[in-house]
Amino acid sequence: MRPSPTKKSSNAFDGILSYSLEHRAGSEVIARHLGRVAVVPDGPILAGGLTELLARVIREGIRLGFVHTSDPEMAAYLLNLAAASAIANAIAFEDEAMLTRVVRQAKELYVKALAP
Repeated sequence: MRPSPTKKSSNAFDGILSYSLEHRAGSEVIARHLGRVAVVPDGPILAGGLTELLARVIREGIRLGFVHTSDPEMAAYLLNLAAASAIANAIAFEDEAMLTRVVRQAKELYVKALAP
């Protein structure tokens, strides 16, 4: 049995959060030096398997008629960029309560966007 889209998106966000927390100092330096929306575009989060996974999920959603986009790869990149930026900003500039809210809402957004 395959994991549900809800479980996949939850695992994906847990991975983004885990990576960002493991590299907290780097996230903080980048965010403070380059601004609140700075991320590393060729880093492992945006250029790695998560964006590819999201693109596959979006393509499947298109096939099933649930998702409508002309460029699933770019849609996946943008979703991933938004999540990674929000998590990095929460780590660098906010408290744990805000980080918890960001992660919870990002998971909900992914589930509603990709598995209506």
